[in-house]
Amino acid sequence: MAVLPTPPVEIAKINIGRLSKTVKFRIIDELKASFRGHPVFKDVEQFIQNKFAFEERPSFGIVVKNISGDLIKLSPDNFLGTIVSHVYLARVQNYEGRSIEWVREDIENILVTTSEDVSSQFDGTIRTLQTTNFPLIDARTGEYAEKPFSVRVTINGVLVLPLSIMPLTGQIILEQTPRIGTTVNITYAYRVLEPQGIYFVEITGSNQFVIDPVYVIENASLTDDYDGSQTIFQLPHYPLFAQTVDVWRDDRIELIKDQEYTVDAQTGILTLINPSMPSGTILTVSYKYPGVSRGPYPLIPERSNNLAIKGVVLAFERGIKEGDKQAVIIRNTREHVAQAYGGKWDFSISLDVYAKDPIQREELTDLTLSILWEGLKPRLDREGFVIKNVSHNGESEEVYNETSGEQYYLTSITLNMESDWELHQPLPFSFRKFDYVLGGEMAVRQQGGEETSSIQLREILPDENPVLRVGFKNFERLSS
Repeated sequence: MAVLPTPPVEIAKINIGRLSKTVKFRIIDELKASFRGHPVFKDVEQFIQNKFAFEERPSFGIVVKNISGDLIKLSPDNFLGTIVSHVYLARVQNYEGRSIEWVREDIENILVTTSEDVSSQFDGTIRTLQTTNFPLIDARTGEYAEKPFSVRVTINGVLVLPLSIMPLTGQIILEQTPRIGTTVNITYAYRVLEPQGIYFVEITGSNQFVIDPVYVIENASLTDDYDGSQTIFQLPHYPLFAQTVDVWRDDRIELIKDQEYTVDAQTGILTLINPSMPSGTILTVSYKYPGVSRGPYPLIPERSNNLAIKGVVLAFERGIKEGDKQAVIIRNTREHVAQAYGGKWDFSISLDVYAKDPIQREELTDLTLSILWEGLKPRLDREGFVIKNVSHNGESEEVYNETSGEQYYLTSITLNMESDWELHQPLPFSFRKFDYVLGGEMAVRQQGGEETSSIQLREILPDENPVLRVGFKNFERLSS
């Protein structure tokens, strides 16, 4: 098949979300869920609505009338810190890039802890064990497990410290060789995350999307001790994107394509041309290759998806456009992806509880107050929607039939809340490597760009277009 070039990507520019709608409709949804299946007020669920939402006013219900708020500044410039992550969002050239609101690590599922009995791997002569899952991660730091206490190994119930750990391959070398018949157990954490690469998310319909991955191999070893005789190397992944292949000598000198080497994109065969390198030269290669397209996956506007890309949460906008495409970048190590600015909003939400019967009004009022303060507060507080206070503001009557004099009996409730807001200023570039050359000029290759000499620092400053992150309903909260 023909190998096409990968579409260029740039940092995502995303629309600003609405704070008042988010908070108001979250309260409405929570109240509906709380009344669902109630033995007395089970019908109230369908009558909990926003202001002016009723076509015909029912006998009882709850109306969220009004929301107002004041900004709380946590610092003069609102700076919270730098976001460090394995994943970030990018735009694809010639596409609007407005379907995905934000992406982040799937914090609850990206790290898994497990235990294994590896006794069968030892025969009295071996002291290296292999874990079933990898890469191995230190659960305390979230980074690669490289220190002895990063994993727990026991021999016949006695804790032993490993001599060395290779987190990328899951191999662990013990200081002593276990005897035949001993019981060896290991407890470790591993990361559930897609391989490093660019994952193109394309909206193929009003309610579905597909994933087209392009995997990235960086600084893979061709040989650690070049002897001058071998000229042909087989790359493990093919077909590949020929224009993305870079070969480096001793991790600092880039070989020139078609002058010092050639590569067959279909077979993955890399051939050195007239090599004249000294013995012991280290050769490494970087390249990209396409993965298998997968999907379609179901899409719901203003909802998130953590199944399409393992270890990543995709949060979709309301304004989904068929044919739109964006790119999710995944890196093996966490990097600085954005600077976070933020603070809090102090909200006041007014609700009216009404009924045609005063006794029914009182029961419904007491139940609503109990749900808000006793039921919702602990859970919403943990999500960053902090309920500060719930006030009972008194009772009143409203005539709904002037002929008969029939009335609605109302109770006014005020809910005081605090909600976080965050503004992410992207850090869109990363250096693969740089070096100083003669004359004090700096040679730089930017990710996804061409090599440029004598580049000025001011030309590679971060994109100044900010990305606002707010807690949409049913979205996981972005913490500072």
